[in-house]
Amino acid sequence: LMRRLIILFLLMATILPAQKKEYIWPTNAPRLLSGSFGEPRSAHFHSAIDIKTWAQNGYECYAIDNGYIQRLRVHPFGYGKVLYLKLDDGNTAIYAHLDGFSQRLEQVVTDIQYRNRSAIVDTTFPPGAIRVRKGNLIAYTGGSGTVYPHLHFEIRDTTDSPVNPLTNGLSIEDPDPPVILKLGITPMDENTSVMGLHRTAVLAAIPGPKNIYTLKDTIQAQGIIGLELLSYDRAVSTNKNAAYRFEVYHQGQKVFQSVYERFRFENNYLFNFEKNHQLAVQQSERFQSLYFTDISEHLGFFDPALNGQIAVLPGYQSIVIQVRDVNGNRASLRATLYGGPYPQYHFSAVENDSILTIPLDSTFYLQNPQKIESHYYNSYGFLIASKEIIPDSGKKSLRFDRKALEGNILSLSFQDQNGFKSYPAVHYFNAAVETRPPEVSLAVRHYPSYLILEIQSSEALHSELLVGRNTGVWQKHPFQQISLRQIISQPISLSDFANIEALTLFQMEKVRWSKKWEITPLILEHGKRGELLSTDSMFAVIYPEFAYYHPRIAVWLEELDIQPEPDGGELLSRLYKINPDDQPVRESFSIAMRYPPTLPDLEKVQLYRYDGAKRKYSPAGGTPAAGEYYIQTRGGSGTYALIRDLKAPTISKHFPADGGTYDAKDLKRIWADLDDNLSGFGNGSGLAVYVNDQWMPHYYNGPTKRLETTNIPWRPGRQIVRWIITDTAGHQTEKTILFYVRK
Repeated sequence: LMRRLIILFLLMATILPAQKKEYIWPTNAPRLLSGSFGEPRSAHFHSAIDIKTWAQNGYECYAIDNGYIQRLRVHPFGYGKVLYLKLDDGNTAIYAHLDGFSQRLEQVVTDIQYRNRSAIVDTTFPPGAIRVRKGNLIAYTGGSGTVYPHLHFEIRDTTDSPVNPLTNGLSIEDPDPPVILKLGITPMDENTSVMGLHRTAVLAAIPGPKNIYTLKDTIQAQGIIGLELLSYDRAVSTNKNAAYRFEVYHQGQKVFQSVYERFRFENNYLFNFEKNHQLAVQQSERFQSLYFTDISEHLGFFDPALNGQIAVLPGYQSIVIQVRDVNGNRASLRATLYGGPYPQYHFSAVENDSILTIPLDSTFYLQNPQKIESHYYNSYGFLIASKEIIPDSGKKSLRFDRKALEGNILSLSFQDQNGFKSYPAVHYFNAAVETRPPEVSLAVRHYPSYLILEIQSSEALHSELLVGRNTGVWQKHPFQQISLRQIISQPISLSDFANIEALTLFQMEKVRWSKKWEITPLILEHGKRGELLSTDSMFAVIYPEFAYYHPRIAVWLEELDIQPEPDGGELLSRLYKINPDDQPVRESFSIAMRYPPTLPDLEKVQLYRYDGAKRKYSPAGGTPAAGEYYIQTRGGSGTYALIRDLKAPTISKHFPADGGTYDAKDLKRIWADLDDNLSGFGNGSGLAVYVNDQWMPHYYNGPTKRLETTNIPWRPGRQIVRWIITDTAGHQTEKTILFYVRK
């Protein structure tokens, strides 16, 4: 009988599914999220869920299961105050951005701070040294290391890889489906075009019944494409979180699947491939790539058998994207894809004294044009009039009154039977004159095997510009007219781009102007180091063997003409921009800037990055090289300059107020808000707080620049608090206040 019972037990164990571990909710804050697992952060995947605390500190945090305290850390940035709880099942629970720890743990941290006379703590404990039971109070939520208070809660498995807490022991209520905003379509090689162009096209999604989204336009493409999706999930919240599962179907067949279940930290470097970095730079939005390449195939979210790269078939075909949250709520996007040529026709003009003639030949009529649109602009680019023309196959040309067009600009485009509208052809009708160059900007868009030039102008552009090089060779390079003031080039191979010593655009069509960019490209290849040197020999970049993800990439320096003065500092150099800025960096570069041998106050000098959009400098670090006259640091693409910090830091606000009288119960926390215009405070090692001439443990929150001190044993009577703050340039400020504590 016993033998039969054992066999029956073993059979039941193989038949019944294993029960998932259930943990208790880690805090007494509600089950609402402000961030989800796997969603984008500044340069990594989010390894946790963020639990809303309504911008308040002090919600209780509990041990989700039995285990022991493994690690406590206190730092101004990153996780801030963080607790690692090693669970008896082998997993690790991490509670970050805390305001503080339980009384017992807080005393452990305080003792370490007094012993080391340092506010920074990072200590580990042997297994079982500090045991906790499921439901024990272990910490309090806060906002350390971040701006807005919340609880960053993370679960790591036995391999120390983060896993989705909402599928590994925790749950939330979520009746709402994800929301789909935009779809990007990316050419996978130089032989692929999307909507007639060799660049990513972005189309807006239109919501419909039953959470089904559509596109206003049919997608036209030839070659191999990948899809990019911009979406979010509310999860009973006002925050826009990431969804959980994504699937792509082409002609009813699944071609891609990603599930945000787990990933390994060593694969975080693939973040900017799974979240399209180029679109993030261009549109300031994080699109998710619904495909992978041989570079990103090892990321654990993907089904390795479905790479998502779609070979476009001739004719019409269907695309369906399914998006689900962790509770199974679904939204879908249904799109029509057309594999065929995009309408294009070169509207050449024949002029005489009174008539302008535009020939229409069989090449035009083979595209089955439905209508022709003509737009008239004045010489400044303002629209004067528009007219639709219904083409007739018997009509061999279009005729316009030449005198009516004098001094204006004519733009022509047509729409084919598939509803696609050709890009405009522009014709000028004013005398050829020399003119002041317009404001022209150049953006170089880097794709894996080619580049394209995007040119924007304050005035009308012509689609045929001369591209010149310092070698004296001028050639007409084909550009595609996108609008009156925007054109883009045809694909340029990396080899051709590398031969450019300087890029000059010269417009000869009626209005003459030229614009020159100093560009000296270098082709980096995996396994080989590279070096760029500015033309004035003052700035250098040394690239490691695997600086970027792509095996071959073009890099170049720009020496900018702008000289924005830093607030409270002195600009000591030109601004140097490391390009390209739309390609993610895999390994940081070595960056060096020369300085004069007689440069004074060298300890206050360092490299800074310049953000043109915010018009702001931020420290990039760097120290003078021993025996050499240059400052060296590590970094990535961006704009750099050498700056001397001239201004001491300040304390803008503080509590308590100078001269006040308080009850001790109101002084559980004293604080000072710090400000420094340039070099900053680094990890806070230059900060100190004294209460009645005694050094006190404190916490500096780097993102908010607030310096706090808690758990002070006040005695009645007069109190003296002194803050000493020193920035990384060595400037020091001291502030002392006097107040009273009631008996």
